[in-house]
Amino acid sequence: MSVLRTLVFGALVGVVGKKLYENGSLDRFAEDVKARYGEAKEKVEEARASRTTGSNAARKASTPRATRMSEAPSPLTPDPLARTN
Repeated sequence: MSVLRTLVFGALVGVVGKKLYENGSLDRFAEDVKARYGEAKEKVEEARASRTTGSNAARKASTPRATRMSEAPSPLTPDPLARTN
């Protein structure tokens, strides 16, 4: 019974969504979402820029970074969290 109800509800939502799209009613919503995304992206970039200070950036540049292969655990190393029966 609940599966049938879900299918009917999904069909109704699809029909209503299609009508709204055809009428152009969703354009305002899409513009609002794009504007909010742009604002959020700017805030993240500002926060990222404010976290990176001159001395911090210099320290990061002088510190060698491990390669991806050396960071990965060896497949021959036993997992300390693995269960043993």
